[in-house]
Amino acid sequence: PSTTYYYRTFLEIDGNVTYYGKTLSITTPAVSLPTDNAAGVDLGGSVIWDVMNLGAAKVEDYGNYYAWGAKSAGYDVVTFEDAATAADASKRVPTYSEIEELQSLPQDAAFTYNGVKGVLFVAWSNTAIFFPYAGYKHEGTYANMQGKEAYYWSSTKNGSDDPKAY
Repeated sequence: PSTTYYYRTFLEIDGNVTYYGKTLSITTPAVSLPTDNAAGVDLGGSVIWDVMNLGAAKVEDYGNYYAWGAKSAGYDVVTFEDAATAADASKRVPTYSEIEELQSLPQDAAFTYNGVKGVLFVAWSNTAIFFPYAGYKHEGTYANMQGKEAYYWSSTKNGSDDPKAY
């Protein structure tokens, strides 16, 4: 977003003579990054996405860390319950297919927003959503890989008898 690229054409004849055209440039447009979580963001897919993580106060905040299927921050999971639905009945954790749909959009995996590194997904309408590199927690330990990697749950179980999730 908002990046200028320079280019020029050239013609080489028999490896001896090279002719260069005029140097031109193109600048990609600025991206519209919504900050109002109530409205959500329509990236042109099958769902309206929240603009920030559950428990976050701002787009760039990491939010809370949840075990898969936990309805509150922490690691006490008996059966799958949707943390997003527990917080707001009109919301839910996205499915694996919805996350794949999101990942099919153009993205900038080295984007920094207000000093926080993360991934920016940009729709063809030039609206976008930012996923901070929040890292992960393992059984209540300190957060690992913050600022370096992002791990996000889907609500889809990985196989019918497998206790893992996507």
